[in-house]
Amino acid sequence: MITNAYLFKVVSSDVTGRTSSTFLLVSMLLQVGVTLGVGPLVSHAGARGGFVLLAATVGLGPVLLAAVAPAVRRVPLTDARPGAATP
Repeated sequence: MITNAYLFKVVSSDVTGRTSSTFLLVSMLLQVGVTLGVGPLVSHAGARGGFVLLAATVGLGPVLLAAVAPAVRRVPLTDARPGAATP
């Protein structure tokens, strides 16, 4: 929800759909990757190993967010309303 709201502020309306689809694709790939990674790990290392991998994945999110936050703040905002002039 927050990503989509920010996306509408940053991306022009002609490419909003493609950008939103790209975010969805990356999200799905991450879900599949984590699922495929946790499943075999749980089989071999038990529930504790799977939990550690899942916790590491969840903990990596805020770290990556903190790493990219300064770059996101530098992105110029565009007026995404239909018919609005773009810089």
